[in-house]
Amino acid sequence: MNEQENALPMKKTSRFSKRNIFITLCMAGTFSFIMSFVMTFVSLGFSDKLLIAWLTRWPIGFFTALPLSFYLPGFFMNLANKLNL
Repeated sequence: MNEQENALPMKKTSRFSKRNIFITLCMAGTFSFIMSFVMTFVSLGFSDKLLIAWLTRWPIGFFTALPLSFYLPGFFMNLANKLNL
């Protein structure tokens, strides 16, 4: 049996499917949440202002990451296809 026969069929989904929107929101939320904390911690260290600064900076990171995480994967997939990777 060859490898392709064992593989589960890939379900073709639209960029605007509920699944893709959910994954995009989760990825943007997780990465912006963690990166904003790390960058705020690097700037301020453990101080009494850390929590407030982090929670005010996180939405900025989220709304920056959201459109990027929605469009960049498709762009890089197309680029990888053109480069035959």
